[in-house]
Amino acid sequence: MGKKSRNFKKEEKKNKNYCTGSQVAKLRELKAQIKEIEDNMHNHGMNGAAKKLQKDLVENMTSAELKFQHIAKLKGIKLIPQFKINIFNKDKSRIDHFYFADFCDIKHKLIFEIDGDYHFTEEQQKKDLKRTKEITRLGFKVFRLTNEDVFNGRTTEFLYKAYLSIGINILEK
Repeated sequence: MGKKSRNFKKEEKKNKNYCTGSQVAKLRELKAQIKEIEDNMHNHGMNGAAKKLQKDLVENMTSAELKFQHIAKLKGIKLIPQFKINIFNKDKSRIDHFYFADFCDIKHKLIFEIDGDYHFTEEQQKKDLKRTKEITRLGFKVFRLTNEDVFNGRTTEFLYKAYLSIGINILEK
C-alpha cells in the first residue's frame, strides 16, 4: 500500500467519510463540471450540459444517498434524485444560477440534502446557508441529514419529523 493510499485511508477514518476513493474522485470531477457550467451560464449549451451533469450525479450517488433513497422508497415516499433548481436574476428574465438538490419531493415542495463531511467546513456552511435561503424563497422546505445519521439508522425518524412538519404522518401511509 502506497503512502498516498495510507494517507487517504487515515483521512477517511478520521473524518468518518463513507465514500470510497473512486467516489471521492468522481465527486470532485462532478463539482468541477458544476463550476464550469456555472462559469458558462450564458452559453446556449447550458441545458444540455446541465442535463448531462444531472445524469452523472444520479449515476454516481454516494452510498449514503442510495441508502436514504432506498429507505424513503420503502416508506412509500417518491423522491426525485438530483433535482435541478433554477435561481433567476432579480427581474426573473433569465437563470442566474442553479443547484442540484440531493432529493426533492415535488408534490410537497420538500428538499432533502444528505451532507458529507465537507459540509462541516466553515466555507461550505456559508454556501449551504446561502443555498438554503435561495431555495426556501422558492417555497421549498429544506431538510439536512448527515451521512453519519443515514448510516446510524436515523433516516426513518428524520423523514417522519420532516413530513410531520407539514402535517403528514408517514407512519399512517
